[in-house]
Amino acid sequence: MPDYASLIRQNLHHLRQPEPFLPFHNPTSANPDFDAASCRVLIARLSPFRDVDRSMPHLFLFHEVRRALPDAFIDLAFFPTADVRALFDREGIPYLLGCQSLRSAAEFDLLLVSNSYTLELINLPYLLIHSGIPLFAGQRGPEWPLILLGGSNALAAQAIIRQDGDSLVDGIFFGEGEGRVGRLVALLASHRSGDRRQVLEQAAREITGFWASGTAFP
Repeated sequence: MPDYASLIRQNLHHLRQPEPFLPFHNPTSANPDFDAASCRVLIARLSPFRDVDRSMPHLFLFHEVRRALPDAFIDLAFFPTADVRALFDREGIPYLLGCQSLRSAAEFDLLLVSNSYTLELINLPYLLIHSGIPLFAGQRGPEWPLILLGGSNALAAQAIIRQDGDSLVDGIFFGEGEGRVGRLVALLASHRSGDRRQVLEQAAREITGFWASGTAFP
C-alpha cells in the first residue's frame, strides 16, 4: 500500500488546521499494531473536524466498538477541508483516510459512517468516489470493507437506497445504539471471512434496528 503517512507528515505545515492528524500515535486510543489487530474499524464523519470536534457520535461509536472488540484497531476519518482536499488530490491520497493510521478506508474491515443531518449526506458518495471505493454495495466484493451508516439522520437517509434495494452502504442502523452497535460490529467482525450477504442478513435478523442493503427485512 502507498505510504500516505510520509506524505501527510511532510505536508502538515501547509494545512490550516492539522489537528485531526495530531498527535501522531495517540496513546489514548489503546490501539494495537495495525497489521496485528483482530479487526480494523474506521469511523467516518461526513463533516470536517472543525465542525464536529465537540460532537459526541464518533466518540460514542469508538467506545462501543472498543468494548465489543478490545483488540481492534479503531480510527477516525473526517470530511477533508478544501486545503486538505487539494493536498490529497495532488498526492493521490484517498479522502477517507484514518487520522491515526493514515491508512485508506480500503485497508479496514468495517467502515462506520455517522450521519447527523440530511445536508451532509451528499458528502457520502463524494467521499466514496474520491477514495476509489465502488459506489454501491452490490458492486463491492469481499476485498472492500463493510460500510454501515447510522446517526440521527438515519430515518431520512432513503436517498442512498435505489429502487432495487441496493444502497451506497451495506446496511443502515436506526435508533439508539447503546449496546446494539457493539453487538452488531462484533457479529460482523467474527464472520468477516464468510459470505457478506449471509452475514448481513443474519445481522438484520438478530440486531433490532439494523437493515441490510437489498433485503426485505422490516
